[in-house]
Amino acid sequence: MEDSKLSRLLSKIRTIKTHLDLIGTDPLLQESYDDEIYQLKRRYGGYLSDLIFEVYDDVCSDCEIQDLEAYLSKEGVLVEADDFPGVQARLKMKINPLRFELISPDEKIQEIVKMVDMAAA
Repeated sequence: MEDSKLSRLLSKIRTIKTHLDLIGTDPLLQESYDDEIYQLKRRYGGYLSDLIFEVYDDVCSDCEIQDLEAYLSKEGVLVEADDFPGVQARLKMKINPLRFELISPDEKIQEIVKMVDMAAA
């Protein structure tokens, strides 16, 4: 896997999304964001989907897997994690280094549930 290309693409997506959140509606930024998300899904969608499946299998097996883009958002995806029974926690994909974090509703607990070894990918 070309880990530096994936890291750069994820960083670029995060930067564009941050600008969109700050500025609000901007058709050119939105088009750029949509293009980069498309490239991410086209190039690395299978690999990232497999990682998400592994996380769900280990951490929140009873929940439905969402679209890849949802895990990159500030909010993440609400899941019922085995570590927090009966409570919905947020699952987020973080970059640099690529990892998945489970965040409790009160945000007092942030647990890395999967650290991705890009060299082994």
